Amino acid sequence: MNSSGGSRVVIRLLEFKKAPARFVITDANSPSGPYYTEAANGRFLYFDPRACSSNNRTVEISAFNASQHTISGTFSGTVCGTGSNTRAVQLTNGQFNLPYAEVQ
Repeated sequence: MNSSGGSRVVIRLLEFKKAPARFVITDANSPSGPYYTEAANGRFLYFDPRACSSNNRTVEISAFNASQHTISGTFSGTVCGTGSNTRAVQLTNGQFNLPYAEVQ
């Protein structure tokens, strides 16, 4: 999901079973949840939910259509910078209604 400012959110859900569901991820080491990339000063800054010391992430899939390859829902959580980027970004009220692709 891209914003007009060059930011991008990618949602990864290992637990997803191709049906609407709510996922609350409390394990700080889980790769599931939102990831954030921000374009700033001609370079990209990466934010990973696993880089935060305390973390709750929520992804809710409200609609899933396998035949049309569409998915809708909401997300929230904190993602933290990696490497020399030590910022934390709070993602709130995120929404998506998109075509999807399966990644093996």
